[in-house]
Amino acid sequence: MVGCTSVLLGLVAQGKMDGREASLEARIGPLAKVATAASAVSAGAALGEENVDFVEVPRRWVPIGAIESRRGLVGRVAALPLSAGVVLGPGTTREGSGASPLGPGERIATVEAVAPLGILRSGSRIDVLSMRPGGKPRFICRNIEVVSAKPAADSSGSAVESRVQADLRTTVAQAVAIAGASSSGAEVRLLPRGTGERGQ
Repeated sequence: MVGCTSVLLGLVAQGKMDGREASLEARIGPLAKVATAASAVSAGAALGEENVDFVEVPRRWVPIGAIESRRGLVGRVAALPLSAGVVLGPGTTREGSGASPLGPGERIATVEAVAPLGILRSGSRIDVLSMRPGGKPRFICRNIEVVSAKPAADSSGSAVESRVQADLRTTVAQAVAIAGASSSGAEVRLLPRGTGERGQ
């Protein structure tokens, strides 16, 4: 009898704890992991596992452009002296001199496409859509990173409305698929993803 009572009390306590955790999560919203300086870092120092921690914070508190994966650290150095706990991203990091911005198996695919240039920026995540006349739209790749984007220009050098030239961080297979769509005459569209949107 004593054993049964102990189990019941334990279940009740666990239920109360789960309820408090659920209530707290409902108040602060979903969490995200962001890169922060694990200790003081001097300006120009390479950023990696030895001086970077990933910490969980409410998604709504994550600064725009904050680094959220180890891949985002590739080729980055501290842009200025950093104290421990500083969030890494625009203004606190820069591309290292002579360092490749690419990780193993990554490529930069350059494409001219239809896209809303006003909201595309370095670090934006996009889906790439291919559209052929009379055919059904299809996704070439999903959730890839924009490295840079600028207005596309015609043969006279004038900007073409609603078209951009973008450099995209891709895998080899994605780079080949994007090149194939561009060379086949299909219209390529870049579709920006929502902030914090994950998965496919």
